[in-house]
Amino acid sequence: MYKYRLTIFIDILGFRDLINKTTKDENLTILIFNAVKSMITHNINYEVFGQVNKEIIKDEKELLEVEKIHKIVSDRMKNSSTVQITHFSDSIVLSSELDNEINTMSLIELLARLNYRLWKDYKILIRGGVTMGKLIHEENGPLFGPAMVTAYDIESKLSNFPRIIIDEPCSNYIKNTVSYKAMKKLFLNYRSNEDDKLKIENGLEINLATSFSHLLNSLYTANIEIRKQYFEVLGSSVEDLSKIKENVNDDKVKSKYDYIINKLQDLNIQRDV
Repeated sequence: MYKYRLTIFIDILGFRDLINKTTKDENLTILIFNAVKSMITHNINYEVFGQVNKEIIKDEKELLEVEKIHKIVSDRMKNSSTVQITHFSDSIVLSSELDNEINTMSLIELLARLNYRLWKDYKILIRGGVTMGKLIHEENGPLFGPAMVTAYDIESKLSNFPRIIIDEPCSNYIKNTVSYKAMKKLFLNYRSNEDDKLKIENGLEINLATSFSHLLNSLYTANIEIRKQYFEVLGSSVEDLSKIKENVNDDKVKSKYDYIINKLQDLNIQRDV
């Protein structure tokens, strides 16, 4: 019954601490509710197969028409795909059979948009693990297999910063796709430390900084209004992260913010809008 699938496990960084704070902050409760709701299967399905940027469509009737067409296209693509999505609490598992490179790389590219959207809308960072292997995955049904265990282990044992780690077999698959050249800015090379229990020699990493880099160099951002939005969010991100870090007492947690702040500061993107 097992099928060989791309398997992605993602969760919200520091979710337990956020939940503890919601008992004293009603606004935070609403924010967490909206953030988690935005990650449910129905909403993620439409992001997998493209997106509608509502900010650039000013006319309400035009927006409704565009969203209607987008839903039809998304439904048709989903019906012909092997993409499966399971959402629970603060986590998402996404998987796809490896017989269709477009579906597979659409899931990988989704990670950039998910990174960006959760940060832009909710100031939430994510981490995760990605692998390829044997898995049973049915929406609203069973989800188990060696690939699920590996993806979870990568997330929990290696992705100790706001980043998504892709293991070596999956990284090799990605590098050999037609899409890799156009998506290269989404990735950093990754190698686990000597003292890590889980070893990855030649993996890849995706984080918020690489997501910005990819999105700002993709064909989708040829639209000047979309580029302006990305640059606005990017321009305030280091300051926003620094403010969040100031309210953190745990040095270990602070180091997580320092990690992504440093990655964002290393970006060298030409602003041509």
